[in-house]
Amino acid sequence: ISGNVNANALIIGNKNEALPGTTTIGGEDNKIMDKSENALIMGGKGNRMNAVSNSIILGGRGTAAASANNLAIIGASETRVPVEGTGAPKENILVAGGNGNTVK
Repeated sequence: ISGNVNANALIIGNKNEALPGTTTIGGEDNKIMDKSENALIMGGKGNRMNAVSNSIILGGRGTAAASANNLAIIGASETRVPVEGTGAPKENILVAGGNGNTVK
């Protein structure tokens, strides 16, 4: 097992990263970054969250979410939840399965 535990985050897996108040478990090279809170990435490879709250990515590969809240991406790969203009963050999104999904 490669990982670490601190007062506010659980990180297990090769090259995984998480902020306080977030968790990455399993998989490889999964990262929860910049202003994310109450977020979880479980399994998969190369998944990213950036400024994402109260959200989860389960499995998949290469999924990236930014400026989203209440997001669930389950078993999808290369899915994107992009930042758009200056409007409010994306909210209440569910993506289950597929490849190359984009939420605009």
